[in-house]
Amino acid sequence: SDWPLVREQALEDPRLASFLVDNALLDLIRAWQRGEFTFTEAGGYEEVRAEVLALGAAAAPSVAALLGLGNGYGPAIASDVLLRLGPAGARALLAEVAPDRSALVRGQALDLLGGFAPLGADLEAQVRTASIDALARDPEWIVRERAARTLAAARSLRIRCTRSSSARLERRMASSASSSDARRPISITRCSS
Repeated sequence: SDWPLVREQALEDPRLASFLVDNALLDLIRAWQRGEFTFTEAGGYEEVRAEVLALGAAAAPSVAALLGLGNGYGPAIASDVLLRLGPAGARALLAEVAPDRSALVRGQALDLLGGFAPLGADLEAQVRTASIDALARDPEWIVRERAARTLAAARSLRIRCTRSSSARLERRMASSASSSDARRPISITRCSS
């Protein structure tokens, strides 16, 4: 079939890429809702997921937006697909940690960021920075707790804690501890050199 070549050409046009991603995600959600999780079923979840994964980085932001669905399958699909997209999935999740997102979405994005395999130094530094910022500044204790878990998972990401990042975190925590929105104390252990 010529579909892989046609798909690759379509991804070069942002409007066509958006169309392909939106339709693939609709099919993915429908397959999930029907409980069709095997390749033996035409249009089943695994088959459609393979198509979404073939769309690659173009699909990542729309998949990450599924975290905002108020049901169980949106976040579950996002988790399944974004982790398989690797660095593109992590980049999309970093956008979901933004303060203008709901606390639920910020927390879920941080949870997922802690589950990635090694991402490379630059992207791992971005994950670490986003987690430290959320830990120090997020008004919701549950988001701060998830940020702490992501930082704790950093060992599996091979993110190295440096003295400067530890000192910066301690300063941020000290300044946020005096704010009225700090509901739960967080203990910070100094990084080893």
